[in-house]
Amino acid sequence: MSWPPRWLRRPAHGAEYGPIGLEVTPHEVRVAQVHGEQRKGLHVGGVFERRSDAELADPSELKGLLREAGCRGRRVVTVLPEERTRLLVLNFEPEEATDESETVLNLIDERVEESIENYVVDYLTLRAATENQAERSVLAAVAPKRVALRHLENLHASGLDVEALEIPPLALHRLLSETGFLGERETVVAIRVLPTRSDLLVQSGRRLVLFRTIDLGEDAFLAALSKGLEVDRRTASEILDRFGFGGANASQNLVQAPGSDAEVARAVAEILTPLGEALVEDIQRAGVYVASQCRGAGLDRVLLLGRPASWPGLAAWVGELLSVRTEVLEPTSAIPGGIAEPQGDLSVALGLALRGSAA
Repeated sequence: MSWPPRWLRRPAHGAEYGPIGLEVTPHEVRVAQVHGEQRKGLHVGGVFERRSDAELADPSELKGLLREAGCRGRRVVTVLPEERTRLLVLNFEPEEATDESETVLNLIDERVEESIENYVVDYLTLRAATENQAERSVLAAVAPKRVALRHLENLHASGLDVEALEIPPLALHRLLSETGFLGERETVVAIRVLPTRSDLLVQSGRRLVLFRTIDLGEDAFLAALSKGLEVDRRTASEILDRFGFGGANASQNLVQAPGSDAEVARAVAEILTPLGEALVEDIQRAGVYVASQCRGAGLDRVLLLGRPASWPGLAAWVGELLSVRTEVLEPTSAIPGGIAEPQGDLSVALGLALRGSAA
């Protein structure tokens, strides 16, 4: 099959319901959909456990998930399965005689194992070259073409019209830009903690200025806690959900609690503090970069996303170390009628669902 498939197209707009935002992770399928011409409400949003590839390989399984979520229509905006998609930040000085897309493809060709013809590539500009700075920066997404085709064919077989393929950072960028989370001149760091990594995005007003992938995710915190307390992963997760990540604050908050609880809180703080400090160092480096690119501007806020963002005390602890206002971002709170208690991270799915909907 040629690329792009003839059915990867943008259907006519005007429907009451916006497109279905669909994110597929190794363990979950996440969906969201906005309805109303002025985004009057989040009609649907849900996170479903992904037991196997059957949910997408079997059209009836995917239809069942969307039906259970209450989705309407056939329009879908999706991202490629994250386990097979690489995100690359490319810095280069553009040449007058060379088209930008050609330069990007050449740089990617140097980093992939097979011929560039075997991959699907998309990119977005993080920083354009200016009179004072010759270097350009782009964020590129690279996925094997066979993986992209299989994903799209499964959606097509389910009777869905795929409007667009996107990458998570673009969906997050749209979420921050179009839902009133940011002030016009506000500069924020949004850090999404995933199982095996964290995605760090810096946005100034409506401008995306930085994206980085950090090799530190939820699994690292759970592994350290599991080893330090000599418990299994499930127990480690339950301990984190109960005691949180408050550093010294965790002990202080439990000073009146039974001795065993206070001891556990202190142990959790001691074990996880080095990992938390490593995460904070990455945020600090992002702040230094922003200051160098934005005429000394500092960070106004830090937004935490992902399941670990809800660990008790984490936001306060990070904010104290950085001396920057830090808060957990609940994406659905920006949409009237949004889910009061979502069962997972819908930030990317909602960002996808907002594509092309009325402002």
